[in-house]
Amino acid sequence: MAKGYRFYKDIQISLREAENCREYLDVYLEIKKQKELPFSHGDFLNTCEHIWGYFKHKTTESEKEQFFTLFNHARSLTAASYTYFPPECRKCAAYLAYLLELYPVSYLKESSVFLPENKWNVIKINNEYITVTRRHFSC
Repeated sequence: MAKGYRFYKDIQISLREAENCREYLDVYLEIKKQKELPFSHGDFLNTCEHIWGYFKHKTTESEKEQFFTLFNHARSLTAASYTYFPPECRKCAAYLAYLLELYPVSYLKESSVFLPENKWNVIKINNEYITVTRRHFSC
C-alpha cells in the first residue's frame, strides 16, 4: 500500500481472480517488481492513516498525541518519493509497530508493512514460515 494504493488494489484483484499456477506466478513477479520501486510519500502517509484506523478507538489520549506528532513530522517532508524511509517516516512506522504490540490485530501482524524489506515473500502455513521464491511455481 505504501508503494502505491492503485498497485495495492490491483494486486488484491489479481490474487482474488488468479486460478492457476501461471497467474499466481504473474502476481508474485509483479509484487517483486513493485518492491524495487520507490515509496510514494503520499501513499506512505495514507498507509499510516489506514493503519492508525485499527488503533484509534483503543489508544490512550497520550498515545494518540504521540502518533499525530510523529505523523505530522513525517507529513512535513517535501520529498515526493524515496527508496528508504526517511527518519521521520521510520519513527512513525515504528510507533505503529509499537501500537501493534500493545493492541494486537492479526490482519496487521501478517502484513508485510511490518516485516523487514527482504521478508515480503515470507508466508505462514501450518505455523511454519516459508520464503516463497520463483522455484515454488512449477508452471
